[in-house]
Amino acid sequence: MENKKTIEKVIEYIEDNLDNQLNLDDIAKEAAYSKFHLNRVFLECVGCTIYQYIQRRRLTVAAEKLVYTKKAHHRNCI
Repeated sequence: MENKKTIEKVIEYIEDNLDNQLNLDDIAKEAAYSKFHLNRVFLECVGCTIYQYIQRRRLTVAAEKLVYTKKAHHRNCI
């Protein structure tokens, strides 16, 4: 149960800092875990490494912005 709360805290930290430089050392420090242990626990709970999670979230946000921008541009052209 403690791991789940830690992972939720880590995900919240990542989401709040997605636009900033994120590194495993800072994230582990925030969670008060070693970076190796945190990455193992994160992988077990989430199904991907912290680095993969950050990449996927950033790609998702970029894709959403692209879609939104294209829709807004389309409305302005009509």
